[in-house]
Amino acid sequence: MDYTAGQLSKAREVKAKVDEAVRLQEAAEEELTKLGTDLAAATEIEGVQRRASSLGSYASDQVAKARADCQALVDGLQGELDRLNERLSAARESYDGAVSKARSYRASGNIAASRERSARNGS
Repeated sequence: MDYTAGQLSKAREVKAKVDEAVRLQEAAEEELTKLGTDLAAATEIEGVQRRASSLGSYASDQVAKARADCQALVDGLQGELDRLNERLSAARESYDGAVSKARSYRASGNIAASRERSARNGS
């Protein structure tokens, strides 16, 4: 079977177009694979971002709770410190009163002893 030059030329054109179509199809499949990989990565990144956001919210809640707990502890300790300071102040007042009484008794005792000596010495 003999082909004419026109038929051969037309066949070459068709073959070139088929080759180009095959090359484009392969390139499209390769690009589609890349896009699929990119989509999977983007989906994974989105999931990680959602989990990170969720963990951030949880951490924020935990920090707020810890702050509240610490504040309650500080308030309780401040109340206890205030009570201890009141007891210390009362103890100091009691001590100062006892010291004052002891000095008064000692002074009274010194005066009485002085009078006794004077009476013995005949003054």
